Amino acid sequence: MAIFQCRFAVVDDIRISPGLFLLIANFAPIWNTLIDGFGNYDPGNGRYRRMCLK
Repeated sequence: MAIFQCRFAVVDDIRISPGLFLLIANFAPIWNTLIDGFGNYDPGNGRYRRMCLK
């Protein structure tokens, strides 16, 4: 059985990025350090150029 906890903080838009980087630096979650494939990028980035219209 896995235990998962979640907390929320309501902040102004300008404080989101610094807060995110601070949390990642302090807690080093596995999906940001060891597992490749997760992160802040557009996973379908290459698809837009290859779209075909029928």
